[in-house]
Amino acid sequence: METQEKLYDLSKLEKLCEGDKKFMDKMIQIFIRDTPSQIEKIKTGFELKDAEMVRFAAHRLKPAMQNICSKIMIDEVIFLEKETENGNLNEQVFEVSKRLEIHSNEIIKQLLQRD
Repeated sequence: METQEKLYDLSKLEKLCEGDKKFMDKMIQIFIRDTPSQIEKIKTGFELKDAEMVRFAAHRLKPAMQNICSKIMIDEVIFLEKETENGNLNEQVFEVSKRLEIHSNEIIKQLLQRD
């Protein structure tokens, strides 16, 4: 998914970091480092038909998505969390997880290319 539109907004993170650029960069690097492993856990959860694994990984992604203000990913994570709470791993849930992976990869790419 190639897009020119930024899928994130760092204004909340900037406010949280109170102008500390090093701290902000560290938070962004943590997002870049940790997000792919949580996405992998979601994929593994589907492979194992383990809704709790999917729910827990989605839950762990939520604060990072909120920090970088990615509305689209926050919505996807909340959807996954809600649907898997009762063991739901249907096709719609799977499709949302695939979109989450695509969006997270695009955001990481955009963050790595930011000024």
